[in-house]
Amino acid sequence: MKGHLRRKGRGSWQLSVDLPKRENEKRKRKYYSIHASGKREAQKKANRILADLESSHYATADGITVGAFLGQWLEQKTSLAPSTLIRYREIIRNHLVPALGCTALEKLRPIDISSYYKTAQEVLSPTTVLHHHRVLSQALKTAMRWGMLSSNPAAMIDPPKQARKEFAVLNIQETLELVTGAKSSRFFPAILLGAYAGMRRGEILGLTWSNVDLDAARLSVLQSLEKDFDGGLRFKQPKTATSRRMIPLSKFVIEGLREHRQAQLTRRLELGPAWQEHDLVCPDLNGAPWPPNNFSPAIIKYLRKQGASIRFHDLRHTHATHLLQANIHPKIASARLGHASTDITLNLYSHLLPGMGEEAADKIQAGIEAALGDKLGDKSI
Repeated sequence: MKGHLRRKGRGSWQLSVDLPKRENEKRKRKYYSIHASGKREAQKKANRILADLESSHYATADGITVGAFLGQWLEQKTSLAPSTLIRYREIIRNHLVPALGCTALEKLRPIDISSYYKTAQEVLSPTTVLHHHRVLSQALKTAMRWGMLSSNPAAMIDPPKQARKEFAVLNIQETLELVTGAKSSRFFPAILLGAYAGMRRGEILGLTWSNVDLDAARLSVLQSLEKDFDGGLRFKQPKTATSRRMIPLSKFVIEGLREHRQAQLTRRLELGPAWQEHDLVCPDLNGAPWPPNNFSPAIIKYLRKQGASIRFHDLRHTHATHLLQANIHPKIASARLGHASTDITLNLYSHLLPGMGEEAADKIQAGIEAALGDKLGDKSI
């Protein structure tokens, strides 16, 4: 497929492409606007459009609706994790298509999107609508890259502001009481690792004994359990390099895991052939992987019975809070939690910083006073 690239203005280029046609049919030509700082960049973008056309992964914008485009765009997102793809599908099918799907892609205006956000926020939280914005904006950005749009209308409006994440945190005594009280329950290892290792739900459900070194007092987070496309389960590698980590464990946690392992071995002997061996630290009752969608409501019900008005994920927040309150450096806390950057840790727990700042000022003052005392002592000699 051939194309001709020419400059239209400063930073603006136009690619004209001769589209395939049937015999005795008039020549069809399609024009694509390209924004680039120079000819080399414009040529790269033009080549990408031509390659997409050649490989049939490209849809022209002639008459295509927003709904049809979003469907085609979603088909190309093969690298997404199953849980992410499922969420994208739900957002597109249940929200974006009913609101904007019938609009021609080329005629989609910022006011159309803004009106949808305003209406959506009457029944949905700003954070939820912000997720819709991110999916739509990402899709329309791809439409620009494919040459179907000259600009991204979603980028021309202010998205809904994300509400500050509120989470409950247990103090040290409450945490200890919750963990020790759970020793005789099936939720003990999950609560122990959430509260004292700060692990995520999927990481705990995917943890195997082969990745726990009780003698060296540490464990390695190398996989996570999640729901697959077909409703089944799959183990996946951590999303980021920082999520793949080693977590040192306290003596209290090691002792708890040893007790749990002994109880698990006893149960395996009791069940005999009915036990499904997967080497999991926190399996379902028969040793099989514990579906996350079954685990969450079950542990929430357990926590409510114990009088703890928290989500399971709040145990991770509790652990992070205790780390920072103990003056553990944010970089160390971030690495232990598997955050992509220290900035994420500081932003999530910024409410702790004012008190830590006052403590730092007090320590500086104590150091000054100690230095002044030493200086006065030297003079008196």
